[in-house]
Amino acid sequence: MAENAIKRFQIVVKPGHDEALQTAREIAEWLRQRGLEQTSAPISADQGTALDGASPAPQLIIVLGGDGTMIAAARMVG
Repeated sequence: MAENAIKRFQIVVKPGHDEALQTAREIAEWLRQRGLEQTSAPISADQGTALDGASPAPQLIIVLGGDGTMIAAARMVG
C-alpha cells in the first residue's frame, strides 16, 4: 500500500433515511474487507459531530444524501 494511501474513512448519512444507512453499512463492510478502518459508525448529518477533531481522523468522508447532507458534512469537517 502506498504511503499516502487512504487508511481511515467515515460515512455521513441523510438523517432518518433508512436506505442511506443500509447503504452506508454495505459500503463500510466492503471497505473494511479491503483493509480500511472506519473511524466510527455512520454519522447522521443532523448530529453536528465534528469530524476534524476525531482521533484518528478520517482521510476519506463518504456522504450519502443530497445537497443538505453534503453541506452538513462540510460543516462537520470545517
